[in-house]
Amino acid sequence: MPHIRSLFRSCIATAVLLFAGTAATAGDKTHPMDMSPPPGAWQFRITPYAWLTNLNGSMTVRGQNVDVDASFIDVVKESDALFAFMVNSELRKGRLSFYSDVVYAKITASGGATKQSNPIAGLSLSVAGNLGLDFQMFILEGGATYELFRRTRGGSWKDDRALSTFTALDLVVGGRYWNLQSDITFAITGTVNIPALGLQRSGSLAIADGGVVDWFDPLIGIRLRHQFSPGKELFARADVGGFGVGSDISWNVIAGYTWECACKPFGATMNGVVGYRALYADYTQGSGNRRFQWDMLIHARRLDLALNSEVHHNLW
Repeated sequence: MPHIRSLFRSCIATAVLLFAGTAATAGDKTHPMDMSPPPGAWQFRITPYAWLTNLNGSMTVRGQNVDVDASFIDVVKESDALFAFMVNSELRKGRLSFYSDVVYAKITASGGATKQSNPIAGLSLSVAGNLGLDFQMFILEGGATYELFRRTRGGSWKDDRALSTFTALDLVVGGRYWNLQSDITFAITGTVNIPALGLQRSGSLAIADGGVVDWFDPLIGIRLRHQFSPGKELFARADVGGFGVGSDISWNVIAGYTWECACKPFGATMNGVVGYRALYADYTQGSGNRRFQWDMLIHARRLDLALNSEVHHNLW
């Protein structure tokens, strides 16, 4: 898995460069390895956001395989929803935090965005209307992070936003639960034994109904946070998971920049966020006409303005 090792090497190299950069200014008071536990109460943050989704890979339902290469425009034209919707939350005190991330998307891909990998005589992937590949995707992720070390310049440990500049590297440990409901719709172009293929018939259409498939992937990764000034932060994260427990392999990369807006309705801190995420999993179950496979890379561009709200509240 050279591409996964390369991702982690890149994150570690970036961390080293940022740590070195924070010490470059002469006369600043720096703390290269402040290992004392920071004081302060628990703080809670909740962030609703949206993805502009692209798909690249393949999917097998009832033994019927379809290659998918769908841009955000393709997804918008065919799907009922424009975005994949998500909510991220984090509970933090000092070095330790607990987080959750929820993803929901209902996506249709057809026409030039899909192609049959194992065409069968008498069946062809339909390009009419909203026919083709349809799936609902629900992903629930949760886990904990622990700050391995940080370099600070000015401020204190009590509140990250009170620090003028800091760079921190976190260990991430958790799990990701996948729940997919999918089907592929074909046009019947000749004589075909629908029951023998495990398909259902609806008029002139054949439907490969995959039902609900779910699995769980453990994961481990790192997260880099660099605050340039209060309210302006660059973040990056990479994790790898699956390990044969659920999927054979899965990986996730996120990078973005967040800045604090001046408006604070209801006492909440409103942020703007731009970013990118790539999420991949390779999961297989069953064989023959019961075979299901998800071998898909989901690209997602993120651009939030008023949607990202950050509420800090001392719980106890």
